[in-house]
Amino acid sequence: MARYCVIDTETTGLDPNKGLHRVVEVSAAEVIDGVITGNCFTRRANLEGQKSNPKVLVLHGVSDESLESAAPFSDFSSVFYEFIQGATLVFYNRVFDLKFLKSELERCKDRLEVEDNDPLRAV
Repeated sequence: MARYCVIDTETTGLDPNKGLHRVVEVSAAEVIDGVITGNCFTRRANLEGQKSNPKVLVLHGVSDESLESAAPFSDFSSVFYEFIQGATLVFYNRVFDLKFLKSELERCKDRLEVEDNDPLRAV
C-alpha cells in the first residue's frame, strides 16, 4: 500500500525567516494507491498578534479577522503530525511549504519534525 499526503500551505508572506511570516492555513489530502481517499486535514492558524501582508491576502483570501477565532498552529501541530505520519509527503510547492512547516514546528514545544521525502523533489 502506497500512502501519500499532498500538502499545501497559505502564509502571511514569502519567507518565515524574513519579516516573521507565518502559516495561516495548512491542508493535507490523503492518497492511497493512487486514489484520493477523501481523508483530509485542513486548519487555519491564529497568527498570535502577527498581521498578514495585504498583498498576500489577494492571493489566498484569508483575512486576519477570519483567523482571530482559530487556534494557534501549536495547538493542532500534533494532530497534523499524526495525520501525515507514515505517508510519503508531496508538496504543492515543496521548498516554500516545507520551509514554512518547519518554521512553525520549531515554535512548538513538542519539537516535531517533517521529513523531506517528497518523491518529486528532484523534478
